[in-house]
Amino acid sequence: MQYQAQPFKFNFKKRVIKDESGAVIGEVKKKPSVEVNLPVLDSAGVVEALSLGGKETELILSAVNDIFYQAARAQFDDIIENMSDPDGEVTANMLDFDKLTIQYVANLPKAARGVSALTDDDWNNFYADYLQVMIAATGKEETRINNHIELFKKPTRVRARAKSMEILIDQLSIYTAKTPNLEDNATCAERLLTKFTKWLADLEASTDPEAL
Repeated sequence: MQYQAQPFKFNFKKRVIKDESGAVIGEVKKKPSVEVNLPVLDSAGVVEALSLGGKETELILSAVNDIFYQAARAQFDDIIENMSDPDGEVTANMLDFDKLTIQYVANLPKAARGVSALTDDDWNNFYADYLQVMIAATGKEETRINNHIELFKKPTRVRARAKSMEILIDQLSIYTAKTPNLEDNATCAERLLTKFTKWLADLEASTDPEAL
């Protein structure tokens, strides 16, 4: 089986050290990025691996089918986040199965395809960087930037407010252009940008007379 060499860049985050109670007692500084040429399969290699059967086929099918699990998980997360009754039941018939096909998922932006949940540390690092970067980039008071962060934590507060979403999209775009730590925080920023952009488009479509 022929493997191709493809360059990948590994970015490492600053890591905190916590004691048994969860309190931060130190940190490990961010390591420099590393680029590595890794062996990968092209489409012909994937077909050859599938033809082998056994564990090779099982591995590839597992990786592919996880796409559908993650996409369904993303739908459930969105459903729970937007339930009018927080104690309401979540059922399988709430899923939109038309959006659980390889064609549909492949045409989504990467940030919207459904990925493993981000950790609290991921979000907290993003919030801290956003605060620092946006104060310097916009000259706005810390209180105003913290207001953005509070809305990032509970984004459904602005789902019906087009102007607010437009402002947050604009501010996130400024952040991604200005932060020196985009490699560490891009996933959080892209997740929010994708969410607000989709909601804004849905809201505009629902209020467009020609769409009725």
